[in-house]
Amino acid sequence: MSSRRPPERSIRIRSPQPRSINFSDTPVKASSHSHQPPNIVEAMRPAIKIELWNWKESYETDTKNIYRTHDDLPIDQFLRECSLYDENLAEWKELKQITRDAQRAQSRVAENSLYEPLCSIIKEIFDYFDEWQDLHPRWVKETHKKLMNHKEETNVDYFIQNGEGEPLTSVTAKTAPDLSIMGGGPYLSGREVDVDTPQYAHCISPLEVKTEATLNKDKVLLQVAMYARQCFIQQPHRRYVPTVVLTESRAHVHVYDRSGVLRLTPAIDIHPDAVAFVRTIIGISTVFGGSKKHNEYEAPFDHNVQWVADTDYPQIQVYNQWTSEKDDKESDSEDFDGSSEASDWDSEAPEKEPEGSEEEEEEPDDSGEEPEESNAEHEESDAEIEHLGEVPANLTQLSEELDQDPEYDYSTTTFLTLNLYDVTNMRFVRRTVTGRGTVCWDAVDAETGQAVIIKDSWRASRRTAEWKLLMRTKDMDGVGQMIAFEDRSQSSIVHFRHFICYGFPRSPHDRIFSRIVLQAYGQSIRYFDSKLHLLYAFRDAIAGHRNLWMSGILHRDVSIDNVLLGQDGANDNNRGVLIDFDMAIKVDRVRKPSHHLVRTGTRAFQSVSVLNASLWGEYTPPQDHLDDLESFFYVLAWICLKHNGPHSDSVTSAFLDTWEAPNAHVCAGAKSNFLMAPSVALQQYFDNPIFRTLLMSLAKLCRGHLADKSELAGNRQASPALIDVHKKAQAIHHDAFLSCVDEAIEKQKKETEDWVHPPIRSPVTPPAKSVKRVSKKSDLNRVTRGGSSKNKRRVNRSNDDDDDGPGPSKRSKALTE
Repeated sequence: MSSRRPPERSIRIRSPQPRSINFSDTPVKASSHSHQPPNIVEAMRPAIKIELWNWKESYETDTKNIYRTHDDLPIDQFLRECSLYDENLAEWKELKQITRDAQRAQSRVAENSLYEPLCSIIKEIFDYFDEWQDLHPRWVKETHKKLMNHKEETNVDYFIQNGEGEPLTSVTAKTAPDLSIMGGGPYLSGREVDVDTPQYAHCISPLEVKTEATLNKDKVLLQVAMYARQCFIQQPHRRYVPTVVLTESRAHVHVYDRSGVLRLTPAIDIHPDAVAFVRTIIGISTVFGGSKKHNEYEAPFDHNVQWVADTDYPQIQVYNQWTSEKDDKESDSEDFDGSSEASDWDSEAPEKEPEGSEEEEEEPDDSGEEPEESNAEHEESDAEIEHLGEVPANLTQLSEELDQDPEYDYSTTTFLTLNLYDVTNMRFVRRTVTGRGTVCWDAVDAETGQAVIIKDSWRASRRTAEWKLLMRTKDMDGVGQMIAFEDRSQSSIVHFRHFICYGFPRSPHDRIFSRIVLQAYGQSIRYFDSKLHLLYAFRDAIAGHRNLWMSGILHRDVSIDNVLLGQDGANDNNRGVLIDFDMAIKVDRVRKPSHHLVRTGTRAFQSVSVLNASLWGEYTPPQDHLDDLESFFYVLAWICLKHNGPHSDSVTSAFLDTWEAPNAHVCAGAKSNFLMAPSVALQQYFDNPIFRTLLMSLAKLCRGHLADKSELAGNRQASPALIDVHKKAQAIHHDAFLSCVDEAIEKQKKETEDWVHPPIRSPVTPPAKSVKRVSKKSDLNRVTRGGSSKNKRRVNRSNDDDDDGPGPSKRSKALTE
């Protein structure tokens, strides 16, 4: 592997300007990211509906504002020369003829009659404008009969099981957009692309075709969301997915991104407003920004992620912003020392909640019923307000302000080092449309060969950046260590939406992209090698949490995939590591958390108090270190109930099914019962005096903490501030937990045997992939038509967040959302 690095570049870093926007703490949010594999595609529809329910927005605009940056293209000339368009009648000939024929026959237009003429129009657009633009290879395909594989859990293949849980039949989840704009080149793949075998990995924009008579706007929005979700999953560097729903006369523009789905209204009348239609097709089909001045921050793909010819994984460029100067500056700043989370914005920000932030009614679905809560992993949303219509007027700013980038200051220039990393594996991809969109890559430094983990995520604009907290935890034992970071405030959802629709206003639901590089650690703690290995990792991760708490940071998202095994040969304090600070807060922050909708992390590991927050309402005690310690207990219990030895396949557990119940109160009741008898239903490997005693001891501590919080809420007493809890508790409760674990470790060290139950299936360890360096540019753009099978891009079916899949080599869900 070559050690040549690109030269250092001078990059202007612009500091954020204050904003007077006030938010409530983030509530629980349903998502389509689930630990349970869907056996059929239809099973995902309810989850996606709930995920997007409060995050769909219609924005009214003039069609001339849609993809306005492509105005410099000779679209009028194209329409004059195009044989498919009648400029005098202002109509697409074949489409209009289909409509006239249906009217004469007094019948409806058939949807399948629209595929070919629409496909022909798009092909004509590509053929004409490719010579005007230096673009990647792109083409349009009729895919209504060509199902494209989904990528879910560890494998796209699922099993229909009999009553005893044995697999009977393999089922592959697949969907087929009516038309698909596909592409190749270094921003999409390092392999040659077979254009006759469409895959979501190469899909630039999925298109759906309906007729004016059959179009249901809400249903088609969810249908296309299925396709957009797969684009996000199979293209981990996706920023947003633009698409159109086409009829015989109109084009409905939708944009799916981490803030939800944006629907532009009114729809484009594709016949008289053919210029806007052509401009839109060009816009949704490019991986770049504008037509001539390509702006990487407006593109639907991250241009710092590029594939080299004949490789399965990309190279990632990181412009490291972590300098010693920034380290000192951030460590001394008001925001960084925890005095006020609002200091990122206006110090005089109003304390009241945004209008409409409390208990607004939900919009009914097509059946007239409100959606039920999803049986899925929960994550934060940005505020306790629904995002169903226009942005509140007091938060709206003119589009020109976006062009001026007012939130950045060009007065200072920082010299950054460009680090180049070769990706070796996809560690984790969050399988949702909205939210943080976390992606984790295993990689090595192209120059030094150092193994790292690269984490991409989209934080709510109001939230403190994870890298700020990671700077504060530098050299802290038991906590993941950051090597570099890149925070791209200009890569925000609002900027993308403004690029697509000129004049789109600012939004309180904006999200900002950031990339952090961390030291590489082991896999999830579930991949332990022995009982002692498990206990050491568990102990050091708790000690790491203790270090965080004593430094004034509360993690709030302890889960089985946020506790990693330490590196081989790690010292006694780093055999287990706590990672993922997306939800972490400083204990002395000014803003008060919302009590009736407490935002936490992974449902299966939430504490009973957090689950009861909606029941206890305003008297809910603050989420604190006791909730995190209870989550640690559930991590250990999860392993003891699901894994019958090192690297064994997970086993179905009735107890654990209820821990992921969609109803928080059902989940809370199940966990309360489990705290009373935690040693039942253990796997044989853990059903011994050491682990039974450990679980019962930890459960007893958790019961005491729960009783105290229940009494506080039951007496309807005012909740103490988190900082007061911190000052009073210090490390008392952590030390009690650690004492129980240390006792178990001492007992386990005296054991001479570590009985191992043979796994149900042998762990699957894929062969190591070779990483090639950049060669000729021409090699990056090869596209084959129906080439041999060995040249066809194969979908990588391994994924990362699976409790029931094969061995540990590629299943770790580290650094999750």
